[in-house]
Amino acid sequence: MKLKFIVPLLVLLAVFLVSCDNSADNMGVDIQPTADKITLNVDTFHLSSVTVPVDRIVSKPDSLLLGTFIDDFLGTTRADILTQLALPTTNYTYLDESVATTTPDSVVVTMGFDSYFGVSTSPVEISIYEMKTALKAKENYYSSIDPSLYVDFSRKLNASAELLTIKDGLTGIQNTQLAIKLSSDFLQRFFTKDPTIFKSQSEFDNFFKGLYITTDFGSSAMVNVRALSMTLYFHYIYKNDPAQIKIKGYHSFTANSEIVKVNRVQHPFRTLTINPNDEFNYLASPVNYHAKVRIPLARLRQRIKTGDKHLDVNSAVLKLNVQDRSKWGAGTGSVIPYISSVLLIKESAIDDFFTKHELPSDTVSFVATLRYENITATTYKYNYTFSNLANLIENELKKNSTDEYLDMVLVPVSLVQSSSASSSQSYLTEVNQSTQVEAVSIFSGKNKEIPMKLEVVYSGF
Repeated sequence: MKLKFIVPLLVLLAVFLVSCDNSADNMGVDIQPTADKITLNVDTFHLSSVTVPVDRIVSKPDSLLLGTFIDDFLGTTRADILTQLALPTTNYTYLDESVATTTPDSVVVTMGFDSYFGVSTSPVEISIYEMKTALKAKENYYSSIDPSLYVDFSRKLNASAELLTIKDGLTGIQNTQLAIKLSSDFLQRFFTKDPTIFKSQSEFDNFFKGLYITTDFGSSAMVNVRALSMTLYFHYIYKNDPAQIKIKGYHSFTANSEIVKVNRVQHPFRTLTINPNDEFNYLASPVNYHAKVRIPLARLRQRIKTGDKHLDVNSAVLKLNVQDRSKWGAGTGSVIPYISSVLLIKESAIDDFFTKHELPSDTVSFVATLRYENITATTYKYNYTFSNLANLIENELKKNSTDEYLDMVLVPVSLVQSSSASSSQSYLTEVNQSTQVEAVSIFSGKNKEIPMKLEVVYSGF
């Protein structure tokens, strides 16, 4: 081919290449109508938040607190126990046709505990009373329950004062169990020979209403009671035994998961001063403090403008950063462990959630567990991250509402997990307000270092 033919060909090729856009990202844009273009945006919204004192919660404890604990920063927590007891079995009896005589020996209340708060060598005096009114199985009871409505204070069941010391000051031996012998008068009343009383749990509840366990003095120690039972000890002799040998027997009536128990919790002294401009918000259980978080719907509507396009909130993340407990209260510190799980829920939905035993949804309520990030080999940063708030935000924005804020509440909770026989995977079956001694300080919306914020990714087309 001659040169004069090659040059025009190269020029033509160059013109063609220049007229093309070498960006694949814009492919097809020129033929797409302007109104149909997809918008994608990332935005950050600072939130306002405040600590809220709480006076009561729905009491459905998986363990029971007993005693009084004083924290330098959060104040005083006092806890008592009201509980029914379960029959060993339906149609239970300690009477048998082959037995000639059965004689009661003693009744003992036993409490097993696996943790404590406060001064381990400080003695605590425990008193046990008989209840006069039974707790109802299908009723919700609150931690603010008034014992005088349920307890017969003229029937103190332990004859002498019972002192609990978690750890012996001389030997250093730590107790994990306390056994309290009840009075002989109660023993004789409880050892009834009427078999109809033990036909069913309801018949037994009518006969024996339950126990109220409280502390009379001692303000420096609280135990976490994991197991509670009342045991009847007796002996018997068989009819056809010429030797008349006494055989020992016993039956335990337990405070298991099938019966009703309530932890009354009080805070006679709260030392935390709440200021709306605080740089930190506090969550504490049981009953102590929640935090209110205000999501700025008006600002969201103003900033998230997609015109007539279809709105999709692709992602909405709320990360709660945790303050090191050593920095609480200008260095006073706290021995209370961090809260393990937190519920974020619409303020308007909180009562129904716990009284109706609901589970988290993607438009009303969310659960986050404590997470940590390694800073160094020995230091960590803790946080709770709610990463699935997209449907909540999208639904609120699509409502024909002029509300300026969406009020949410942060609540310490305990989670109950279950697993099926066919699968090793566990799933959430229950969310209860925490009755454990737990607390956490989180960076508020007013924090100058790491303010609380909501990160939103949204699109429209």
